Amino acid sequence: MHILISGVDFNIGFLTSALIGASFTLCCTLAYYAGVRKKGGAMADSFTDYISNIYEITGDNEFAKNELLNIFYKSPPENINKQIKKTLNDFFLSQNNKKLWLCGHEGCTDQSCNSHEISENIFLKHISDANSDVFILKRDMAKNSVFYTQGSINKRNASNFPGYCSQHDSDLFSDIEDKVPVLNLHFVNKQCLRSLRRKRFDIESHLRIAKQFIGTIEDDLKGFEEIQAVIGHFQNKIEILQTELSNIKSIYNEVLHGIDEQRYIIKYKEVDVKKDGYCFAQVLASTLEADSPCFLFLYKIDFGSEPKAFICWLDNEKSFKAFNDAQDDYKHYFTLFMYLHKEKLIFSKEFLNKLPQTVKEILYRDSEFYNLDPIQNCIISKYFF
Repeated sequence: MHILISGVDFNIGFLTSALIGASFTLCCTLAYYAGVRKKGGAMADSFTDYISNIYEITGDNEFAKNELLNIFYKSPPENINKQIKKTLNDFFLSQNNKKLWLCGHEGCTDQSCNSHEISENIFLKHISDANSDVFILKRDMAKNSVFYTQGSINKRNASNFPGYCSQHDSDLFSDIEDKVPVLNLHFVNKQCLRSLRRKRFDIESHLRIAKQFIGTIEDDLKGFEEIQAVIGHFQNKIEILQTELSNIKSIYNEVLHGIDEQRYIIKYKEVDVKKDGYCFAQVLASTLEADSPCFLFLYKIDFGSEPKAFICWLDNEKSFKAFNDAQDDYKHYFTLFMYLHKEKLIFSKEFLNKLPQTVKEILYRDSEFYNLDPIQNCIISKYFF
């Protein structure tokens, strides 16, 4: 998915739908190869087959196409639902195991701890309940994993990821962890440093997933045209991710050195928000042009009982121009990226209980299969801002 802000292409590179479709291509090719498909018989349609058939049948009729796709997504055949769950379990859900990751800060090779992009003890505690629980949106693995559902988790498990080692996590952020911080350049640059480390983890995870997926393909299958197309797609994805990772590491080091020298290279501006009871953080990066990277950071965090939303940008011309365009319609962009990255939303029980079911049903949809239209965007932003 490509999103333009001030002419900058923020490529939102998801792997979920690609992996689901590719997994079925592999399974069907393997079944054919193994002789499961008997002469004159028919093999069960795959995820990709269903989608292709709908596009072929409906042609240019967008209404009919969307209706049939919606029916398929809401009630996928059992074999397809099982394969989707298997793909998610095999490739995605295992990535958060901290034992698989190293700190990486300035070359540190100690094991990662569960770092938090949004501070557990400073921010998340203000939206947690008496049991220290908060609410998130997660894949509905019990029913239909194309959709999300709400669930409660302890605040220590919200917004966390395998990031720094314990020592570096403490050394880097203890100065903004002692009390509710002031929203200023120092805090913003420290917060963005955390988010860049989270972004690095996300990219490295996708790299592992893509390589792991290619590694599952047996040599006997690589002669099939369909499999060669799948391999080519993921090899191209790997090249893009490797370039993005290198540039993310470079910007991370620049932000770190700027903090050390009090020469802050991330700027920010606060925007208006009235609703408290939820948190969100997301990095928007366009890094394929290494000599002219563009970085925006979107944050909605409750500072105690005071909700704050702010947009941060890398101090260069391209990022500043993107920021100017984003702030002019900030509710739209915040809402869009909350929808695209709904797994990074963290709610209080009270906030989630106040959301109408119609809003929840929009948020429960997978953004890779359902676009957010302008009316839906306005509906959601009404309750979030």
